[in-house]
Amino acid sequence: MIREIFPYVEVNNYIYQIGWDFYNYLFHLYNSKQNDKRLLELPKEVAKKCMLEPVYPKRIYLKDFLDNLGLLEKSINQKIILEKISFISKFYFDISFAKKHLLEKIEDLKNDILLIYRLRNKIVHKAHYDNNILPYYIQKIEKYSSTLLQELLSGYKQNNKITQEEIFSKRYIHSKIIISKLENGVSIDFFEKVN
Repeated sequence: MIREIFPYVEVNNYIYQIGWDFYNYLFHLYNSKQNDKRLLELPKEVAKKCMLEPVYPKRIYLKDFLDNLGLLEKSINQKIILEKISFISKFYFDISFAKKHLLEKIEDLKNDILLIYRLRNKIVHKAHYDNNILPYYIQKIEKYSSTLLQELLSGYKQNNKITQEEIFSKRYIHSKIIISKLENGVSIDFFEKVN
């Protein structure tokens, strides 16, 4: 059951996490200096529109940042950053790319869960493990456990009378609706509530 539900819970987080990770990456580059020169040079107005200028306590909205990716793309000439902009832009604004990427992510997560379960069985039933791969899967287990715990805490924060099953079911259904819409070619705004 975990192999079927967890990938959709993880994908629900992943949809937003990749955008935030990219925002934080650019924020760090723009606000870091080496020899008194920014690691990422941008016109001041572009940095402000993309919310890369540290203005506190202003709230940052990922959707607003993503809506300005075109502006960023015109202002940047570093190939690696342009490739990341291209990926993020395709993911959030190209239905077929998002569908393909999310389905691959779900399949990868299902395979990870299966391999973790097999590794666990080798350890428990045969007292055997491979020291070369164990650290890699321990990191994955920690990451996946953290995701599940964060989902529970978030769910309980919204409604302290809800059960664990209800929390995970909501996330699972939410992701299934998104995937279904993408598979049917329906344009989706990841930032609107999915019905």
